[in-house]
Order: sequence, then structure tokens, then C-alpha cells
Amino acid sequence: METFEQACPYYMMFGMTYEQYWDGDVSAHKAYRKRYLLEDEQRKSSQNLSAWLNGLYVARAIGSAFNGKKSAYPKEPIKLFTTMEERREEKRLEKEFATMNRAKASMEIFMVNFNKRMNAKLDGKEGNKVASDSTGN
Repeated sequence: METFEQACPYYMMFGMTYEQYWDGDVSAHKAYRKRYLLEDEQRKSSQNLSAWLNGLYVARAIGSAFNGKKSAYPKEPIKLFTTMEERREEKRLEKEFATMNRAKASMEIFMVNFNKRMNAKLDGKEGNKVASDSTGN
């Protein structure tokens, strides 16, 4: 009984009421404890990210203080997370850029081939002109 009395404050810390601990379903203890541990892990992860971001801002501040031309301090907060809409727009732009790059490559190939044909025609005409000049026409 003493062990249960010692554990009661811990389970209350996990979110259980006094009545739930003593009179509730026995399996609820596991669920409350698991939820608390998951929330605690999430809280620690969030604090870790916050500390990392703080360090990033400090590094940028120091860098901009010593060499502001190469390392400017951000004018607005650094965005760590994107919305679904932003991700969709980013994917759309990536596809659009890929299509544009393929079109650009096709156009460059066309231009190279066209220039070769035009140069060959011009070389042929200049060759004919030189030949006709040598015959006295």
C-alpha cells in the first residue's frame, strides 16, 4: 500500500486525478504515463530546437559583426517549417523550372544545328562566288 501512496503524486503529475488513480481503471495508469512521456519527449525536442535556433542567430550575429558584407544578419525570422500550401507551390515551381530547363536545352540544340546549317549554306555560297570569280563571270 505504501508503494501506491508514494506513486500517487507521480501519476497526478502525469495528469490523473486522485480519484482516477485510486478508483479508476487499472490500465489507465499506463496510458497516462505513456502520454506524459511522449509529451515530455516532445517538450525536450522543442527546447532543443529552440536552443539550436538561438545558437544559429548568435552565430549569424557574430558573423555579421565581423564581416557584414559576407554574413548579414537576417532581416526577418528564419523560417523552419513550411505549410502544405508552401510545399505544393515549391514542388510546382520545381516542375516548372525543370520544364523550362528542358525547353532551354532543346532550344540550344536547335540553335546549334540551325547555325551549322546556315554556316554550311554560307560557306557553299561563298565557295560558289569564289569559283565564279575565277572563271571571269
